[in-house]
Amino acid sequence: PAIAKVAAAVHGVDIGEEVLAVARTKDAATPDVGGAMTFSRADAFALPADLGEFDGAFVGFFWSHVPRAEFG
Repeated sequence: PAIAKVAAAVHGVDIGEEVLAVARTKDAATPDVGGAMTFSRADAFALPADLGEFDGAFVGFFWSHVPRAEFG
């Protein structure tokens, strides 16, 4: 919701439907933002092309999902 207050658009993505449900609840309950965000269930390692193009990204709580062997 904090980003949605200043961004032209915000689209949240997570592989877990439970996480998206929490995000939708926070979006709907936030004054001046409620309903402004959109959401998709998707794998961050293989985002579908139909998500479109974005000018920026915020990634939260992601590094813990990247295997150490992938750090180069």
